[in-house]
Amino acid sequence: MWQEINVDKQPKVSQKSVTLLLSYAAIILLALSLGIQYWYYRNLRQPQEVADSYTRFVVEKGGGKSSLFLPDGTKVLLNAGTTIQYPTRFDQKERMVMLDGEGYFEVARNEKLPFIVNAKEIDVKVLGTKFNVKAYSDEQEIAVTLAEGSVNMIDKAAPSNSVVMVPQQQAIYNKLTGKTEVRKVSTDAICQWTTGAHFFNEISFDEIAGQLEKAFDVTFIFRNPERRQLRFFGEFRNTDTLDDILTIMSSSEKFTYRRSNNIIETVSYTHLTLPTIL
Repeated sequence: MWQEINVDKQPKVSQKSVTLLLSYAAIILLALSLGIQYWYYRNLRQPQEVADSYTRFVVEKGGGKSSLFLPDGTKVLLNAGTTIQYPTRFDQKERMVMLDGEGYFEVARNEKLPFIVNAKEIDVKVLGTKFNVKAYSDEQEIAVTLAEGSVNMIDKAAPSNSVVMVPQQQAIYNKLTGKTEVRKVSTDAICQWTTGAHFFNEISFDEIAGQLEKAFDVTFIFRNPERRQLRFFGEFRNTDTLDDILTIMSSSEKFTYRRSNNIIETVSYTHLTLPTIL
């Protein structure tokens, strides 16, 4: 007995449907391709660009002063023992540099892009002006001295204690206490280091030793710690050597020292006023 078997025939796919499916597939592939490219540039190449975008400039101890121009045209004069880091190209929000040491800045004015000196505990924010920042990591105080214009010294730990300065003012931030003292000063005297000269305005021997160590790449040894707190006044030319300075400082015979290569050892000390060298 024969049975009739019915076999269903597969429906034919129209040309229009095939074209539509191919179009959808092309769109999906294009979206995937664009997504992969975006991920690649964002996650692989961008970090490399950021890592390579900063320049680190170092002035060694005993190396004198050095000057440079930043990408925006700002001129910076750096003291011995100073490191500065800055981007090869500033972004569209701010111009920030990082400073460890002492620098004198003549900032190119730009109302839309504030210029910021990052000195760890504080920021110095300006639009365009001339000022000095002394912020060595091995010193207890950070000093900002304003020559022209206006600056805002921002205390990162306590922004409410920030100080807006006017010319001929110096703001001193104490890292240990977190307090800031503002006083009137002679900007020319504070910034004499930019000419290679040394000016000691009733500052401690400890501070003077720190300046001379960086300027001449030497080390001071105090046998009596109390000597560090005694104060000096004196002015020296940029042509004066370390021996010239130490000879004048010890001219009263109340202060003597011994020098062995780059080691300076103080032997005896009392307070004295140094003559100004003309």
